[in-house]
Amino acid sequence: MASCKKLPYSRRSLREKQPYLIHPHSIEFDDITRSDSVSTRNDTVDDAGPRRKLSEESDRYSSSVLESKTRIVPFHWRDILVSCSALFFFFFDIVTDCLLAVQYYRANIKIAFALTTVFIVGPSLVTCGLNVRWYWLDYQNQQRALQRCNERTCRNEIYVIETPKWLWIARFLVSICMMGPIIRYLEFLYNGMKSKSKSLSEEDRRYYHRQMRLEEVDACCLRIFECFLEAAPQLVLQLYLMISIQEKEHIIYEVIRALSIVSSWSSLAWCMVSYHKALRCSHEDKENMGLPGMTFYFLWRLCEIGPRVIVLGLFAAQFSYVIFIFVSIHWIIMSGWLFCQKTRFYQNRCEERLFNIVCGYVLVFCFLNVREGHTRFRALVYYAVIYIENFTMVMFWFYFTSEKSKWFYLPAFFAIIFGVVLQISFQLIYYRWFHPKGSGAIPCCLPKGNFMCYQSLCHSLEEEMEDQMEDMTIQVRAKQSESVAV
Repeated sequence: MASCKKLPYSRRSLREKQPYLIHPHSIEFDDITRSDSVSTRNDTVDDAGPRRKLSEESDRYSSSVLESKTRIVPFHWRDILVSCSALFFFFFDIVTDCLLAVQYYRANIKIAFALTTVFIVGPSLVTCGLNVRWYWLDYQNQQRALQRCNERTCRNEIYVIETPKWLWIARFLVSICMMGPIIRYLEFLYNGMKSKSKSLSEEDRRYYHRQMRLEEVDACCLRIFECFLEAAPQLVLQLYLMISIQEKEHIIYEVIRALSIVSSWSSLAWCMVSYHKALRCSHEDKENMGLPGMTFYFLWRLCEIGPRVIVLGLFAAQFSYVIFIFVSIHWIIMSGWLFCQKTRFYQNRCEERLFNIVCGYVLVFCFLNVREGHTRFRALVYYAVIYIENFTMVMFWFYFTSEKSKWFYLPAFFAIIFGVVLQISFQLIYYRWFHPKGSGAIPCCLPKGNFMCYQSLCHSLEEEMEDQMEDMTIQVRAKQSESVAV
């Protein structure tokens, strides 16, 4: 799928620290790899803002460059299982939602049809535009990388892969057709198969292996955006309609709606599993998830998202637009919390804030870790807020609802309670026995340290000092350059 030529390349030392959460991008530079937290999409760098952890020449080369000493974790059948499952949930979710929209249209339920259609088309357009932009930036960066590599002559040489024009065109066309995650998963599988081909050289296999891991992260990131923009609100909407519609519906409506709810719910949980697995695989110092670990992680996320969505659906059915106030307040608080954590996914401060706001929206439904290091304090604070919100909304619904004679009145209440218990149980089982580090590898208590709780909840004080020193160094170098120019 790509032509290969050997070009000179000056390799610099990679950063030692790599964060837990990776922002999706398909291009890496010489000392900022795609497994770093700082986005390498540097065409929108705010020159007035700080460039944290970036050297002045960090944007010279693209991810077409392959480190010859990259550790290879063989392409496994689990990779095929996860990617095929993700594709299955993608199609299952879209098909059931489209069928449900058609049924609403035939039944002349205009509001339900309009909302269901908006939640299908809107997120697809957003992810389509996002994927096209990533590909366009990747194409520009690759062309610059090839041009600069041709102009340089250095001792160390590694492969630089030039992607053919027809593949770029195919990527753009498929993305415009709103099938971006599909082509990324297919390229992941293709690169994985090539990485195991015995007919290729060791360097070629290493290249395809690295491309496989990077493509997996991109596909999973895109799928997370699509899921939480489409499946999450669709799930709340269908629960709301199921509770609100009073008249007896045809059995076909109930079956399709039930399938839509199950598909959206499963898609949300599985996209978290595939993304977590992709993150660990993309870090050379992280152990991979096994099948038991993925199973309990999936059950944990399933039981975390389920009760939350039921609560939102019940509250929306009773208090209608008031639900937007609760969600908006939670969204603002979570986004502000992410600001305090001082994440570093973008060089541009405005884009960094926008990314924090998007992650804050994800935190409306489930926990998402955006900082490396110990997560227990962050998780405790987040789940405490979620449980308080859920308890408050359930109590308001339980007291004010007029649907106490309906079949879902008590089952919904107990489903929320048991869901929380199961979520905590599966989460503890995962960390105690099925974490990739091994059984018992995660200690119950942390060693006592200065500002341990603060640094876990907000940001590392050491990193802040390093950033300040680096900013001062950049300013001094800029002044020296100005004085020399004068």
